Amino acid sequence: MDIPKLTQEQARAALEEVTAIFEKEESVAQLEAVKSEAGGDLMKWMQMVVPMVMEMQKPVLLKYGFADNQAAAMQFALALNTAAGEDEEMKARVAALRSQFMPPGIQVPGGKK
Repeated sequence: MDIPKLTQEQARAALEEVTAIFEKEESVAQLEAVKSEAGGDLMKWMQMVVPMVMEMQKPVLLKYGFADNQAAAMQFALALNTAAGEDEEMKARVAALRSQFMPPGIQVPGGKK
């Protein structure tokens, strides 16, 4: 299956949509609770946080032609980053999105620590 490609306009819209999901008060509370419970334990993070993040962004992934699995979520982040080109603001927002998947202290590729 081919990885969907996004134009910069599509990427900007998708990024707005997924950011809005993660900024909802309910989403913030749920993520804070599960991230706190997982702490810095990578295994717990993968079992608890990643599935929640996946479920939250699922509608956006599907809307833009991506599957609803972990590999597709990483492909989505890569497609966003690629479409961002030299737009530093978009790149920073993509890095912030990817950081939802990683425990504190883990360097996010392409992001700033």
